This record gives sequence, structure tokens and C-alpha cells, in this order.
Amino acid sequence: MTKNIIYYIEMEGHIAKIMTSFIEIPGCICSSVYMTGCAFNCHNCQNKDLQKLTYGFKMSVKDVVDLIDENHLAKWVCFLGGEPFFQPEFLLNICQKITKPIGIYTGNNYDEIINNQIYTQIINLTNVLYIKTGRFDEELITIDEYPITKNQEVRIKYQDKWLLIKSREINTVSKIVQNMA
Repeated sequence: MTKNIIYYIEMEGHIAKIMTSFIEIPGCICSSVYMTGCAFNCHNCQNKDLQKLTYGFKMSVKDVVDLIDENHLAKWVCFLGGEPFFQPEFLLNICQKITKPIGIYTGNNYDEIINNQIYTQIINLTNVLYIKTGRFDEELITIDEYPITKNQEVRIKYQDKWLLIKSREINTVSKIVQNMA
């Protein structure tokens, strides 16, 4: 009699670091997950090393979720990088297993996200509630505004719809986000 052996392979992806952050989701403490890989190549990117997919560590979905769950101080999770959507299947698998509210920083514009099937699947998850979109553009920096470059936008999910936050005052964005979770 032959035994059928089923092997389960846990999905893996590349992560540069996971740390507690007090600034990524305005007014909220979060676990910031710095994913690697990015093809945008923004001039003067603040995380240039993270553009390389192989930078950092290869981690399983379970390992990432376990580290997030162990951080009891963090009430939110924020994915940034690099470009989180550069590893979309990995991001989707992680987000499906997280119970905390999720924010995503992406260089993609909102229209690029909603016109991509897997990106849309990710942002339609019930716990993905915050996205900051738009490429970093050094020429559009405004120190007194949030987000820091004029081409970037912040959206929150309200009643399953993505609403653009028109205010660019950090305190206003912070109050809106704090009332969400």
C-alpha cells in the first residue's frame, strides 16, 4: 500500500524589518512592516536599499503574522517599503491572517490600484482601512503638510468605500484615523 504524502509549503517573501512605529499611521501605534522590492526608482528614495527584492530576510507568512501578533503595544499594522504591492501574493496572504487594522503606503496611484485585480483584492479586505498612495517626488515636498509630497493622497475606508482625506493637516488626519479603530 502506498502512502500519499502531502507537503504544505508556507508562502515566503522578503521583509527588511518589522518595528514599532509612532508615525506611520497618524496618531496610532503600529507594527511597521518594511517590505522589499520596488521598481519605481524614485529620485532620492529614502529607502533605496529596500528597492532590491533580496535585501533583508526571507520570511514565511506565519513568521510575519506571529511577529505582528506579539506586538501588543501596536494597535495597527502598516506595510511600506520598498513597495508592498511588489510582492502582492505575499502581502495578500499576510493581510488575510491579521486581525488588526491595516494601512498600506504605496507608490501606486489610487487608479493604478483599483485597476489591478490582486491590488483591489488586498484593499477590499475588511481590515485594510488606510492607504497612502503616490510616488515620492522630491520636487513636491511640503514640510508642513501630510503626506509630505503634494502628489500623495490618503484614503480611509468608510462603509466599504474608499474616501479621500482632503485635509493635509497631520492633526486632522490623526483624529480621523483614531476614530476609525
